Amino acid sequence: MYLLVDIGGTRLRLANSVDGKSFSKPYVVDTPKDFDQAISFFQSVYKKEIETNQVEAVVGGVPGVLDNQKGKLIAAPHLPDWVERPFSQKLT
Repeated sequence: MYLLVDIGGTRLRLANSVDGKSFSKPYVVDTPKDFDQAISFFQSVYKKEIETNQVEAVVGGVPGVLDNQKGKLIAAPHLPDWVERPFSQKLT
């Protein structure tokens, strides 16, 4: 299973794909400005939709600059509370 994440400055979308060709109906919410609230949202969706399947990869976009080696945003003008937080670690 693949987890698809689109984090924008105003909206957050989260869906999953079992076959890599189609995806589930996305969850769409206002992007939480608070990092911990966003992680709580991800965890609640995970428990509802994904927990029984093994996630092979997380694919998506973020509204800022991501340091791939550290797995952290290093700049995010619309989400300052997300900067330098362990984003990638929390999603895997």
